[in-house]
Amino acid sequence: MCGPRFTPSFFSNPSDVYDAVWAYSNYGGKQGTEYPGQLRVMNQYVGVSTVVSNTTGGAALVFSCPDDNGTLPGAAWPARKPTIYDHFGSSYIYNSDANNNDGKLGLVGKRFDQVRSPGKTFLVEDNTFAAYYGRMNPFEISYWHDKKRLGYGGAAFVDGHVAYLHVTRDKPDFQHGDGWTFIYSDP
Repeated sequence: MCGPRFTPSFFSNPSDVYDAVWAYSNYGGKQGTEYPGQLRVMNQYVGVSTVVSNTTGGAALVFSCPDDNGTLPGAAWPARKPTIYDHFGSSYIYNSDANNNDGKLGLVGKRFDQVRSPGKTFLVEDNTFAAYYGRMNPFEISYWHDKKRLGYGGAAFVDGHVAYLHVTRDKPDFQHGDGWTFIYSDP
């Protein structure tokens, strides 16, 4: 996975914020064009101001995946070019909403000790995992790490380890896979 290696100490800040959409769109990086929030709570952990602009650089670039080439149009969104980093301010999405805009199942508002399986639960993942966000097929199309197949990318887990994985729509579903989950309360 491109970007920082997260540890459990990183868990608390984004979880204390307002709502699921705010958490995944404003957790780190720079000010984006589509999500223009200027407060990026995770920046403090890489030595960058938490108040950002669209020109914030330096260590904030750790939130920009070198393979980020934006997205093609999907069921929910038009193309986002040149990069997701430009649109969101980060190439990565905090697992605030369990990959379905439902803040109840993701990490927003949760404490570390509420996560039943920290070694299986996503903390943050490449935006490429949004390919099957909800039941839309596909939600958005991005080929960052695999130029022919959707849903491949890196994920950092609540326990701090990282992995390169494949998220699918229905095997078993867009919220669960072999050894991983977006749901904070899954065993």
